[in-house]
Amino acid sequence: MNGTDVQAAPVHSPHHANATGQLQVDSRPFSRRCKRCDHLGLTISVSRSSHGFARAPRLAGGYALCVDGELTSRARALVAAIPYAPSRAHHVAGVVDQCVLLAQRETADDRDVLVAAALLHDVGYAARLRDTGQHSIDGARHLQRLGFDSRVVSLVAHHTGAAAEARERGLEAALAAFDDSPLALADILTAADLCVGPGGDAHTPDSRVAEILSRYPAGSVVHRAVAQASAEFCATYWRAHARADLTQPMYGSGSPAR
Repeated sequence: MNGTDVQAAPVHSPHHANATGQLQVDSRPFSRRCKRCDHLGLTISVSRSSHGFARAPRLAGGYALCVDGELTSRARALVAAIPYAPSRAHHVAGVVDQCVLLAQRETADDRDVLVAAALLHDVGYAARLRDTGQHSIDGARHLQRLGFDSRVVSLVAHHTGAAAEARERGLEAALAAFDDSPLALADILTAADLCVGPGGDAHTPDSRVAEILSRYPAGSVVHRAVAQASAEFCATYWRAHARADLTQPMYGSGSPAR
């Protein structure tokens, strides 16, 4: 799918970040659907960014409500109560948008799992949940205590370089307590996370890695882990786009990593 394939737009975006950083959700209906994705119940709006790449507007997709499965509904209720920083809420909303776009060929059940995981993937940054210091593990432990679906818990635990960070922190055993996720679903969540910066801005894998490295001092745990996982990130990003049959990546451009 490219920028010319999708023409419909929702009347109202059902999720956005307010001034306090809470993710707000309502259930007002949409007027039109994407002509290619109507059978999935998605509503997609595509524009051109200033540098010419086709992309989904950060908060315009309305994807979480369009998926609207049991897990997504529960995740929406949970994330609405989390005091995300405003920039983090924009990031989460953007990851949700990208996750569903990349999951358009997955089953309805898998899309429900993925969107729930996208909504909750950074819950471990909440100060009250901090335990090990690795947000993916801390978030997964919290969701596990709440009895959340194990598939969502596993995706949260293992997303975006979690294995490399766990090695750096000596937390391999803590991460191994969570089952591995199916590769296709794990790829989609990580690729979506790589598309969206901490403030909701669009990224390629290379620019996202550079952005993360710029925020953490050289020699820090996260800096070392991201540097180690950078080649894996590019491969993950392109696998997810190929599986979704997106001939042009929605955020960024370039060629698959060799």
